[in-house]
Amino acid sequence: MKYIVAVSGGLDSVVLLDMLASLQGPELVVAHVDHGIRPDSAEDAVHVEGLANRYGLPYECARLE
Repeated sequence: MKYIVAVSGGLDSVVLLDMLASLQGPELVVAHVDHGIRPDSAEDAVHVEGLANRYGLPYECARLE
């Protein structure tokens, strides 16, 4: 089974990703939405992409304006 994990880059979603990535079995996809509200919001997307790469997981990102 495949699960999409929404990761904002904040502490709670990063801990959730870490916990889920440590489990054996579920296939995970890391998803992030950059709402473009803050001038530095693109940095969150880069951070979350790095986390996905570290765990060897696929990464999907959308930017909304």
